[in-house]
Amino acid sequence: MHERIKRAFTITKRGFVEVILAAGLLWTSLFAFEVASATAYAYPRYDYGQHEWALVLFAVVTIGLIAFSITRLIQLRVLDVVLMLGAFCLVLLNPATPDRLRWKFNTFKAAYLESTNADPVAPPRFKIFDWGNRNTGLGGGVEFEAIVYDEQDNIKDWQEHAVVPLPEVRWVTAGEMANCRKNIRSLGEHFYYVSEFCG
Repeated sequence: MHERIKRAFTITKRGFVEVILAAGLLWTSLFAFEVASATAYAYPRYDYGQHEWALVLFAVVTIGLIAFSITRLIQLRVLDVVLMLGAFCLVLLNPATPDRLRWKFNTFKAAYLESTNADPVAPPRFKIFDWGNRNTGLGGGVEFEAIVYDEQDNIKDWQEHAVVPLPEVRWVTAGEMANCRKNIRSLGEHFYYVSEFCG
């Protein structure tokens, strides 16, 4: 009995290495999914479903680690299981997630500046660059996205620009629609990311 308890709460050098390798494998698969997802968002024309394959890889790794932990639990290697679960939680709570919004914006920033500088309208300029809309998943919601260039940096007065040429971006300057919530994030240099989620 004493030997079982001692074994349950003792980790071998091999067990420690296994925990480190498992955490590394989990982090790598999660990072691969995050990068694939960010790439598909920033470059939608090159989205071939790679983030879905990366998600499958992450799911397979996760299931494998759970099965491995169950095996260790059956072997009464309690400390191994605790450390494995701790590593699992640490990776999920601190993922190396790339800022996909900033990534996409930086990709097209030069084109936005060129378009803004070529605009014949006298300063201060106000310009909207449409990012379209996308489904947000199984919930059936939709998210509208756009980049706004506002030389006055006066978000509160955007409704003064309610008459915009393109009807698909009029939601930017309008008030929030029913069952929707709007989000605005400053990107610096008079640029703002605007989104409105409806669902």
